[in-house]
Amino acid sequence: MNKFTKAAVASGAGVVLLLGGAGSLAYWNASADLSGGTVDAGLLTIEAAGPGSWSEDLGSFVAVPGDELSFTQELTLTGEGDNLWVQLGLGDSAIQPAVDGDAEDEALALALGSSASFEVDGASYTAGTPFALGSDAVTIEVTVTVTFPFGSAVDNSTQTGSASFADFAVVATQVVAP
Repeated sequence: MNKFTKAAVASGAGVVLLLGGAGSLAYWNASADLSGGTVDAGLLTIEAAGPGSWSEDLGSFVAVPGDELSFTQELTLTGEGDNLWVQLGLGDSAIQPAVDGDAEDEALALALGSSASFEVDGASYTAGTPFALGSDAVTIEVTVTVTFPFGSAVDNSTQTGSASFADFAVVATQVVAP
């Protein structure tokens, strides 16, 4: 090794030794412990309070354009938390084709789904309007109505179609206070 290389290696080793493995370079610092407390999170639940019912017996009823069907269900909403505001609505997949890919089923599910209206019993629980739930459990009655469109909104593509309500759901979503 030449003198220059030996000097460079020795200098590098000296720097490493002085730094103590590159982790003990000293500088001043200080800290203070704070008693910040604890933040507790609340909850939001929604449950069916008994069985729901249809306005027609779906086992024997065969719908035609112009028919209107309603489903009524009592639900219990439970909230825990300050500033808890909730909005109710139908789940995204509430009305689906009975058989995926079947054109008649898809047309009927689309027709019924686009007509769905949602009502909540009680003036303070208007569908689509946020309401304060607070730290209480409340029982409400919801009614979902679907209308088989009559006239230009429907065509023969819905004949013999079947729509599934297997994933029928009411969703409670926390929203920002209005």
